[in-house]
This record gives sequence, C-alpha cells and structure tokens, in this order.
Amino acid sequence: MGDRATTLVHTGALQAAPRDLLADVLGWDVVTWSAALDHWQRYATVDLTCSTALEIGAGESGGLSLWLALQGCEVLCTTPGEISERVRAMHRRYGVGHRIRYGSLDALALRGDEAFDVIAFKSVLGGIGTGGKFDRQQQAIARVHAALKRGGNLLFAENLAATRAHAALRSRVGAGKDLWRYPTLREMEALLRPFTGVRTATAGFVGAWGATDMQRRLSGALDAFLCRWLVPASWQYVMLGVAIK
Repeated sequence: MGDRATTLVHTGALQAAPRDLLADVLGWDVVTWSAALDHWQRYATVDLTCSTALEIGAGESGGLSLWLALQGCEVLCTTPGEISERVRAMHRRYGVGHRIRYGSLDALALRGDEAFDVIAFKSVLGGIGTGGKFDRQQQAIARVHAALKRGGNLLFAENLAATRAHAALRSRVGAGKDLWRYPTLREMEALLRPFTGVRTATAGFVGAWGATDMQRRLSGALDAFLCRWLVPASWQYVMLGVAIK
C-alpha cells in the first residue's frame, strides 16, 4: 500500500486515491477537507520531499503526519499527551514509520527556535480557544510563526464559525458542545497577519449536516458547486491555507 499511496499523493491525484488513505489522512467529511490537500500542494513554497515538518494537535488521528511523510518530509507528530499505538501502527502500515517521530506537545508551548520548514494542523484552534479565549488562539499562531524557519510554511485547515445555523448545530453535536471557539473569517485573517504571504480558500456549507459518510460525500459534492458560485466565503465552515513566514 505504501508505494501506491505515495505515488497518488505526489501526483496530486487525490480523488483517485484509495478511500481508506483519504480517510486516514483527513478523518471525516473527506470531500470537503480534501480541498486542503490540493491547496497545499498547489501553493506550498517549500520542497515537501526534503523538509522537516511538525504536526500539532494530531490527537487520535496522526493523519497530517501521514500525508507529510508520504510527501517525503521528516515529521514530528505531536499532541498534548501520548500518541496512541493505533496511530503509530497506521503510519507503519503505509510504510512511512521511519520518517515519523512522536512527542507530547501543546501548541502554546512551542519554542521560538525556527526549527521547522513546515508546521501543519487541522481543526485545532477551536479547542485552543475553548471558553471564548481568542487570546489563546493568537498566542498559538504566534508560537507557530516563531517555530518556523524563515520562508517556512504553515499548512492549515481550520473550522470557521460560519453561520448561526452552523453554530446551532455545533451546540448540539461535536466539539461545539464542549464550548470550542470557532474563529470567524475575519479573525482568521487577523491571526495570519504576522506572515509575509498567505494563500487561503474556504470550503463547505451543507456538508456539516451530513450524519453518515454517504450523506457527507453527497453534500460535499453539492458544496463544490455551491461554495464556488453561490455561497459567500463567510458562510463556509472550513478555511484552508498556506502561510509563509
């Protein structure tokens, strides 16, 4: 599986990639979030085949570490606490375990030693800002900026506040029940101001309401049309981007 997965990811053939690969990289709502992988490959300004990379907030997924290692990066996969054996075994299954190290790290504890070519995260700012703490989200991005080498890239995909309907849904299901603070589009733009260059896009509108994998795939396909032509960026629930130090 490792050789085929690497070939597909390097060529950007994400829609042709095995479904289990995209699921392992992205977790859920694959159609919507896979736009981030295309965006990163298009706009990254570092050579991902020979970069040092850090994933923060890997949690029980480790999917971005998998994707970065498949590109050729040497990766440090981190989360507050321990990386599970299930995640480590998944990395070995794809043949990239030798490119990945593991550590316990809180994003707010990142050192400003310009250590990495790439830092990547997916859906972590909401948790960092739990309880309405925008200042903690600002601190996290400042720490990420300081930990990147000059010219390094932040690759991110983050949940946005989107609409009142999205807020109502999240208050009943998912992390929103735990008082996660989802940033608005304008707040994300403000958070990224320390970077010298930023390329962002937004995705997702009706996909958030999918209750099953099939529903999310169908609604994600509908979103590809709606979000391109009809739905304002501020109504969309995912921001994806490349920010250059």
